[in-house]
Amino acid sequence: MDVARAPLRAAGRVARVLREVAQLAPYELPVLGVVDRDVLAPSVPAGIESKVIVWPAGDIEGVFLSDESAVQTMIDKGLMKPGFQSIEAINELLDSLLSGQKNNVIAEVAQRRLRETASLEWPTPRGPDAISRLEVAVTAMSPISEEDLESALAQAEQLWEAHSADRWSLVRGKYLVNEFASRASEMRSGRALLEAVARAGP
Repeated sequence: MDVARAPLRAAGRVARVLREVAQLAPYELPVLGVVDRDVLAPSVPAGIESKVIVWPAGDIEGVFLSDESAVQTMIDKGLMKPGFQSIEAINELLDSLLSGQKNNVIAEVAQRRLRETASLEWPTPRGPDAISRLEVAVTAMSPISEEDLESALAQAEQLWEAHSADRWSLVRGKYLVNEFASRASEMRSGRALLEAVARAGP
């Protein structure tokens, strides 16, 4: 399969990508799914592992920033400011930026867990008595208690601590790439920096 010539199509979240690849797998089509690394996402089902690539980070920006060869390319191509001419100096800044995302990550993880726990099922607006069915569904929904919130936040913080050596599986690189580029590189934006690295082909 010539990946460079293959058509690309966004399929949405990890679960949907895995579902679509699994549906196409029995037909032996040359299909390949690519998904972000997400510690809360479903694992790749048995039987389609060879057809799914899981990035080593939460998004493509994180893939670049967490890859030592990509970081070295930034240095070798003269893209970095004088104070950031070593992998050690760059990683020190990245570690600081990653740590700065702690509260955002905890809030996101807690919110996702609360949504899963609530398991809200909305009725279809099609068919008869749509408004009545909606009113019944809303009445039956249980409000999220303060205890539920505290529990979700505690679990999220535990997850953060458990991944102290691998923050890239929790933090999305797109949230810090512009600040990284501004502070450490000669490029005008994070996108421009990563495009320059991609063109160099690390």
